Amino acid sequence: MIVSCGTQGREPTMTILGLFYWKAGTSHEKILECLGKRFSFEEPEGANMLFEYSPSGVGDRTPAVVAGYEMTDFAPMMEIELVWGEYFDITMLPAVSAEDGIKMGTDVIQHIAAMA
Repeated sequence: MIVSCGTQGREPTMTILGLFYWKAGTSHEKILECLGKRFSFEEPEGANMLFEYSPSGVGDRTPAVVAGYEMTDFAPMMEIELVWGEYFDITMLPAVSAEDGIKMGTDVIQHIAAMA
């Protein structure tokens, strides 16, 4: 589990990046249905949405939505995938800041060196 720094008294969280791609052949009607559902959707307990963007671009390689979350465990990620899976092919990726990544990388290299 990747735990973000700076939880400041809160439960530790994982930072997750969600990439949402329209399913192949999604109709205009299904897109409108999805947008209507989005207006009333509330994030599951344990998930805090940090941002949500709709990137500019066309084609299968451009996600329709890019979202960042803080999550306390994997249950909210599973709920998001189940709720939105009928509209999107979804990729959820654990993520760390560059600063945290450098620290983790240094710690891993030191651990590997100590094992040698």
